[in-house]
Amino acid sequence: IKVGFDGIFHRFVPGESPNRANDPIPVNIPRENAIDLAFYISHNLFIGTKFQANYGLRTSIFKNIQDNSLFQSSNSQDRSIGDNTSKTFVNFEPRVYLQYKLSTYQQLHFAYNRNVQYLQLVQNDELSFSSLQTWIPSSANIAPQKADYLSLGYKIELNTFNVTLDGYYKKMYHQLELIDHAQIILNPNLERQLRAGKSDAYGTEINISKSWGKLNTEFSYTYSRVYKQIADINNNKPFQASYNVPHNFKLSSSYQFTPRLSLNSFFNYRTGRPVTLPVGYYSGDGRKIPIFGDRNSSRFADYSRLDLSIELKPKVSKLHDRHWQSTWALSVYNVYNKRNPLFYTIDNTTSVNNVGPGIVPSISYDFRF
Repeated sequence: IKVGFDGIFHRFVPGESPNRANDPIPVNIPRENAIDLAFYISHNLFIGTKFQANYGLRTSIFKNIQDNSLFQSSNSQDRSIGDNTSKTFVNFEPRVYLQYKLSTYQQLHFAYNRNVQYLQLVQNDELSFSSLQTWIPSSANIAPQKADYLSLGYKIELNTFNVTLDGYYKKMYHQLELIDHAQIILNPNLERQLRAGKSDAYGTEINISKSWGKLNTEFSYTYSRVYKQIADINNNKPFQASYNVPHNFKLSSSYQFTPRLSLNSFFNYRTGRPVTLPVGYYSGDGRKIPIFGDRNSSRFADYSRLDLSIELKPKVSKLHDRHWQSTWALSVYNVYNKRNPLFYTIDNTTSVNNVGPGIVPSISYDFRF
């Protein structure tokens, strides 16, 4: 039996404009403080030699307090966002993991988790590749996100051959999305541009690893789908999440020529992520103005990349045998120079910005002592 407790104090400073002479009313997003507490207990149970169960309960308590001392707006109606400045949430998060051994090398496993997330990442799809990330806590206006997760899997482990196969389903509640063309930079009314809804995610994963003497390989494939339905967005119809990537294929291998020299490779191919692109244009004031269709109804081009590296461990003298370990690595990122698109810009017509890095060679030296 394991029991525990943890606590975190959060302080949020989402954004504040400097006090300048030409800014009669500075634009500031309210600061917030939050206390995040959790108590948990779990029990690991063995029944015979084939059955194992691990189950437990986590109780989370989250309280936020909004600091309105810097909140200023020229619109008195906007001040209502701070009317309810404090909110306390208490949630129970049960979890269970069951494992049954079919034989010495094979097993079935089942898992269920209820998870609650109090810190919310607000990110505009139009800036989905940006380093700009705005985090806000759950509050009187924003409920915490919740998810029920179920998975069922099979695993076989042999000396040189391992296979894991899992299927999963996740039901998520209070999922947040920004309305179309929302402004998230220095916007004190950010919460007014958020909408909540539900989401469904499901898929299957397979992982295979095999060794042939000096050659080791690992293959993984994931099929996954994620759909959201959010109030007031996409005409209240379900739409693909921005991270709905159906196919993701990875293959890595390593060949150990000698104890000191090895060759490594990594290949990744995945479906391009969804994006909202114009379906047409109309002219206004001498400009072409885009007309957008359903949210995330288009996709980026598929992504692929191959990396290669050679690692060499220098000979170690007896003097440094126990105290010094080092490795030289010569690597080539994106061997076949695939220019994977990172984002789109709209300029009269849709254009792709191939700003992803092409082939990148590098050399590195790693040491430990």
